[in-house]
Amino acid sequence: MSLPRWRWVLTTPAPSERSDVPAILRQWHSASRLGLRLASLEIDGVPVDARQLELLNDWIGVGGAFNASRQNYFEAWARLDRVLKSTYRRPRPSGGRAGP
Repeated sequence: MSLPRWRWVLTTPAPSERSDVPAILRQWHSASRLGLRLASLEIDGVPVDARQLELLNDWIGVGGAFNASRQNYFEAWARLDRVLKSTYRRPRPSGGRAGP
């Protein structure tokens, strides 16, 4: 007897809106475990740019959202805020000198 082959399609999650930061982070972590990523994010009607969204998705993917969600509201929000404000800056060239 052969094993049955299962095939299914999951529905797309509906847009969500909340204020409870630890709960938001838990939801994002759960979605990440299902292979879902944030496609867009607005905070008080202001969209998060693509670079911040990519950093946020990476942070969620490595467990940052889960770890932050276990903190109180204010610490969870502070951790999320640090990720949203972080930017990568390339090192500046060293004074125009080409090596030895």
